[in-house]
Amino acid sequence: MEETAPSTRSGLGLRIETRRKVKQYRVLLLMLIPGILYYVIFHYLPMYGVVLAFKEFKITKGILDSPWVGFDVFMKVFSDDYFFTVLKNTLIISLYKLIFGFPVPILFALLLSEIASARFKKLVQTVSYLPHFISWVVMAGIFFHGLLFRGTRKYNHTVFWNGTGTILGG
Repeated sequence: MEETAPSTRSGLGLRIETRRKVKQYRVLLLMLIPGILYYVIFHYLPMYGVVLAFKEFKITKGILDSPWVGFDVFMKVFSDDYFFTVLKNTLIISLYKLIFGFPVPILFALLLSEIASARFKKLVQTVSYLPHFISWVVMAGIFFHGLLFRGTRKYNHTVFWNGTGTILGG
């Protein structure tokens, strides 16, 4: 038996069938659009930046016009004397983050649930969650100006008038 090319009639029938299915499932296809857009915007488009690993990036030339260096950067990194030290440190830090970042908050929540005083429990919750809602710069400002300098001001004035300078600029 000899294979024959599909006739134009079957191709036409396939297109008609596809159009019928698209029309039938148009609502479901419209529901796919947000998911497809999410993956295109946050997963597919960022892959454009992966090219930077293989280029000697010049900001004036942009990504596409920067000279191509291939695997030179990778060869330089992997042949560096400190590569295995840095890799080991990275793995150790990641392990510590797993060990202390996973069970410690659970234990803290369990301990917090055992506190009898509702007011003290709310105070501890507020203080422990505060760094998540306020930037570290603001927290440092609260610590230095609100707590640390308050106790050293009198001592700073005494030291200043003796001519030996101040502590922490207070």
